[in-house]
Amino acid sequence: REPMKHNQMRQVVFPILAAFIWGTAFVAQDVCADAMGAFTFNGTRYYIAVLSLLVVLAVSSGFKKDRPQVSPEEKKAQRRQLWLGGFCCGTVLAIASNFQQAGLVAGTDGGKAGFITALYVVLVPVFGLFFRRRVSLPVWIAVALSVGALYLLCIKGSFSLAPGDLLVLVCAICFSVHILVIDHFTATCDGVKLSCLQFLFAGTWSTILALFFDTISFQVLLDCVALDDGLVQYLTQVLRDRNWAGFYKLSQITTKMDLDPEEFLFWLGNKELWAEDEERVCAAVMDACLERLRQEGRLELLAALLSG
Repeated sequence: REPMKHNQMRQVVFPILAAFIWGTAFVAQDVCADAMGAFTFNGTRYYIAVLSLLVVLAVSSGFKKDRPQVSPEEKKAQRRQLWLGGFCCGTVLAIASNFQQAGLVAGTDGGKAGFITALYVVLVPVFGLFFRRRVSLPVWIAVALSVGALYLLCIKGSFSLAPGDLLVLVCAICFSVHILVIDHFTATCDGVKLSCLQFLFAGTWSTILALFFDTISFQVLLDCVALDDGLVQYLTQVLRDRNWAGFYKLSQITTKMDLDPEEFLFWLGNKELWAEDEERVCAAVMDACLERLRQEGRLELLAALLSG
């Protein structure tokens, strides 16, 4: 009876603790949304989670003295199931969390994002209908109340959702799938090992996407350099002379990273491709004005404009 009571305590305390950590994390996510891309943030957070869980696994393995003996075939099957579960859970988690962070980057505040994401609590039993699981009347009441609360929280004026709200709503659907996938694999896999692998795959997917879509480090360097005319002249001279040692030194000072100068030049040359529509219009107008000055031979004015 004592072990059963202990397990019941864990089933109550651990979810409450997880909910507290998960809820407070929205504050950090909201702050980081203004400083880095969604994929960069999630890749970083999941790699930190992997390192943390590796420590937990190392410590817990020392307490497990009496382990059941399994045959090599069973061990191989367990390992295959664990890696498959980590891949499936991590892939769905990466999709869900990146939609969530993209919604925060798009302007949805942390409180609203937390509520919309929490809709997965009622979506999970609804999705369970596809697996022929019965849903009681209180669950349907909870669904109706959640939809009503979502309307009051998100709809302003006309019947429409902000782009960030829609991204977070997709995230809630993905988290519902994530819970069902976890429910499938936890029956046969160690929970901590499964979490560690899912974070590894989620971090890997996020990092790959960050390499293609997140350019925040280059923008940070450019913003820092723009604060001082001397740094602007220094960066211009470094790029003109292809002094990559000087560029690495500047990138370390401004971003704490060794940015690739060739990639920075490519990003700088195509910066308007990632800009907002208004910024693209301004860039096009500025290019037209500079070209007109060049054609008219007003090179001194052109040089003055380019030098800031």
